[in-house]
Amino acid sequence: MSNCRFCNKEIGGKTAGIHVMYCSLNPKRQDTINKIRNTIISKNKIKNPEVSKLSICKNCGKEFSYKVKKNSSFSRSCCSDFCSHSYASKFVDQSNKSLAMKTKSSWYKDGRSLVRIRCKTCNKEIGPNKYGYCQKHLSNSKDYHVHMSKSLKGKSGGWRARGGSGYRGYFCGYLYQSSWELAWITYNLNNEIEFERCTEHFPYNFNGKILKYYPDFKINGEYYEISGFTKEQKLAKINQFPKDKILHVLNLREIKPYLDYLKCAGLV
Repeated sequence: MSNCRFCNKEIGGKTAGIHVMYCSLNPKRQDTINKIRNTIISKNKIKNPEVSKLSICKNCGKEFSYKVKKNSSFSRSCCSDFCSHSYASKFVDQSNKSLAMKTKSSWYKDGRSLVRIRCKTCNKEIGPNKYGYCQKHLSNSKDYHVHMSKSLKGKSGGWRARGGSGYRGYFCGYLYQSSWELAWITYNLNNEIEFERCTEHFPYNFNGKILKYYPDFKINGEYYEISGFTKEQKLAKINQFPKDKILHVLNLREIKPYLDYLKCAGLV
């Protein structure tokens, strides 16, 4: 009896060498497995190599080639999955399916399947629907827009958590939507500065539309916006912010002390 030099487990007999070879702590274990696998694959290729066979597709009549093991009896009837499905569908009895639909479905029983209308936009003959448009023109119709507007009223708009496209998550219960916001939050928490996510909105005009601007944070009645880039719409938000309120805009230069604080504290 002896102990495995990797896991120190007591081993012996004929399986001792096998255990050492496949021990989970053996750094060369995966190399050994790969070597054995490649050896088996190469031997199989020599014993039973792949050969190319020619066949005629039963669906489209096209000649095609495919690879198969030399001693295999496998053969392909069709050149592709599409042809295979098409060829198989020829042997499916569709009459029973149609008969079942016509006898059990209320669509056929009450005669609705025979009713046809014309699309209000393109005059195409279609089945009856609530709006009277074909599928192509439905999304652009005024009736559909009115319906969607009513159905979404009160369910959209306003400030939403995780509503941006940046690096997001929660830290100590506070939502951050970028790595800069995370640095700002960490600094304030470590220095016991009270702050909150801003859920107030301020109207601003952009391209002739009245939109809502939500600053990132709020401390003692003062608002903070953390932004790593400046676009035309962002400038419109800042320039039209109410003059009687204080807005701090933290760009790269202003956020750098917060990032340096994290590095000095060993938090990054």
